[in-house]
Amino acid sequence: MDKKMIYNEYILSLSPSIEDEVTSALVMKDFLEFYVEYEVSSNLTTLKFYTSLNDPRQDILQMLTGFYGLEILHHEVVEEKDWLAEWMKTLKPFEYVPGVWINPFAEKQFEPKEGIVLKLIPGTAFGTGHHETTRLIGTVLSNMDCRGASVLDVGTGTGILAILAKKKGAGYTLALDYDPLAVEKAKESIELNDVHVQIRQSDLLKNVEEGEKFDIVTANIVAEIIVMLMQDPKFETVMQDNGYFICSGIIKEKEKMVIDEAMKHELQIIEVVEDGSWAAIVFQKTV
Repeated sequence: MDKKMIYNEYILSLSPSIEDEVTSALVMKDFLEFYVEYEVSSNLTTLKFYTSLNDPRQDILQMLTGFYGLEILHHEVVEEKDWLAEWMKTLKPFEYVPGVWINPFAEKQFEPKEGIVLKLIPGTAFGTGHHETTRLIGTVLSNMDCRGASVLDVGTGTGILAILAKKKGAGYTLALDYDPLAVEKAKESIELNDVHVQIRQSDLLKNVEEGEKFDIVTANIVAEIIVMLMQDPKFETVMQDNGYFICSGIIKEKEKMVIDEAMKHELQIIEVVEDGSWAAIVFQKTV
C-alpha cells in the first residue's frame, strides 16, 4: 500500500497590492508549493500553501505572517490526494496564449478547432501556465520562428517553454532546473507530450556542456536570478551570434536592474512586453 503524504495546509489573506512581491519572494526562496485563489463573489484573494509535516518550513510562515503581515484564515493537516483532488476539480483546458492550449489532464483528450495543445499536469509544486509571467514569455516565444532553432530553457519548471518550442518546430532543446522535483516534473511533461527534450538538473548554466550553443535562451524566473544567470561564466558563450535571450518574471520596478546587466554583455533590447506589474524582455546578442 502506498504511504500517504501528509501536509500542513495554510490559507492566508492576500492583498492584491502585494501579490507580486509575495509570490516573487516565495520563488526566490525556492518555495513553489503555493497557489493564489481569487473569489469573485466576495472579492477575496487568498494564498494557499503546503508544507510537509516532516519539513514545516516555519521560515516561510514567519515571512508571510511576520514580514508581510498576512493573516492566517485557516490551517489544517491534509492528505496530498485530498487537496490535489479538490484543486484538480477547478481545472479545465484553457488557451494559454493565442493559438496554444493547455490540457491539464493526462488521460482526457482535448482538440481545439485550431492551434496546438500542450499537456501539463499540475502537482504539488508546479502550476500550468496561468501566471502573467508564464503567459508573457509564452506569447513572445510563440510569436518567434522556432523552426530548426536550438533552444535552452533555464528554470524550466513543468517544461512548458521547452515543450512549446518543440511544438513550434525547434531543433535541439535543453531544459535545466536547479530543483530535482522540477526536473522530474519536466520529464513527466516531456513524456506526456511525446517530444524530445534533454533535461538536466543544473545550478544556472553549470551543467551546460562545453561547446553547446543555442539560438534562443529562455528564463522565466525572477529579476535577481536573471541577473545571476547573465553573470554566469558560461553566459557569454552559451548563445549563438545574433541569438535571442528571452526573460520573464520581472517586476516592472526591477526592469532597469535586468537591462543594466544586459548592457554589460552587449545585448540589444528587441522588445519589452508588460502585463500588469510584470514584464518580459527580449534581448539579442549582436555581433
